[in-house]
Amino acid sequence: MLAPAGRTTLAALGFVLLGCAQPAPAPPRTLVIAVTDATEAAAERLASFAQERIPGLTLRLRPGNAASALAALRRGDAAVALVDGEVAPSSDLTVIALGEEPVAIIANPANPIANASQELLAQLYSGRLQDWSEVGGPPGPIIPLTREEGDGARTAFERVILQGRTVTGRARLAPSERLMVQQVAAVAGAIGYVGLGAVDTRVKVVPLDMKRPGADSTYPLLRPVLLVTVARAESDVQALIQLAASEAGRAALQGEEENRSPAR
Repeated sequence: MLAPAGRTTLAALGFVLLGCAQPAPAPPRTLVIAVTDATEAAAERLASFAQERIPGLTLRLRPGNAASALAALRRGDAAVALVDGEVAPSSDLTVIALGEEPVAIIANPANPIANASQELLAQLYSGRLQDWSEVGGPPGPIIPLTREEGDGARTAFERVILQGRTVTGRARLAPSERLMVQQVAAVAGAIGYVGLGAVDTRVKVVPLDMKRPGADSTYPLLRPVLLVTVARAESDVQALIQLAASEAGRAALQGEEENRSPAR
């Protein structure tokens, strides 16, 4: 009979059409990552990496410092914070350690200093030594540059180098790593410290106790890189955390992803 056969054909056609339907695309979502000037480049790499792997997700960066990043997180203005330095334990935050970055001691290329001990740096930054001639260099004022309180590099520097001593009032404040490098490059008697990733050819890296940052596994001046979120994070944030903490995610943060083989 023709009628039943027609109904069967239509039903079969409907089954084929349903079977071929494509899944609906993931709805667009945006997450804000609060960053510091030291973590901004790494956050950009993480954002590019994550957006390729989490459908529909866009990551937007909110620049600032560590204090403003954590404040934005607590206010709900950011879903994640990528910060350098130390974060005090808190019941309302989840902190994931992603690694450590060496903090390099930098000087003007015209400065003959070839190595600095921890004690020498402590005396330079506490103001006990004020002229380069006191340490065998040409006469000229020692101009230490430092970062603002709460900055990750400064926190590491104070913990490892100063060990309770106070930064001299003669120290100049550099509000970013870029400006720290710029000022050290421009002033012959200047000395400063930045994350190794911020160093460029305008300044020279001074070994610390004969150890070079990034080349010696026992280099002592390190700052942690932390991913921070609220204790009860939404699913997209949890997916981002898992991605960032993975081997491939850590490589992306460090800019190594393009050099990795796709399969082992």
